[in-house]
Amino acid sequence: MPNAIGNYIRNIFDYVEVKFERLKLRTISKVVKVSSILISLGLFLIIVFFVVFFLSFGLASLLNDILESSYLGFLIVSGFYIVFILIVFILFRRKIIQNFFESLLIKLIESFTE
Repeated sequence: MPNAIGNYIRNIFDYVEVKFERLKLRTISKVVKVSSILISLGLFLIIVFFVVFFLSFGLASLLNDILESSYLGFLIVSGFYIVFILIVFILFRRKIIQNFFESLLIKLIESFTE
């Protein structure tokens, strides 16, 4: 009888150990997936930044040539970005963009829990 109880307790410990190991592996898998998405998004944003930067610089230089000025093109492009930032700020105040990103993040998290 004591041997059966010992086997039962050992089986319980083995079961808990296997469950813990499974939980650890699932957690590692989810962390790796989220990390890879964040790294990919970061690289994408860096590329987008440089593309927008060089396109803006090129557009400003083109406007300088067209307007025969050394600075008006840069002022026009800067003004465009100021207007763009103001629009984004207004949308954030109304929580339109924040709600969009919250729902996107919730969907992303739910996709990992399935």
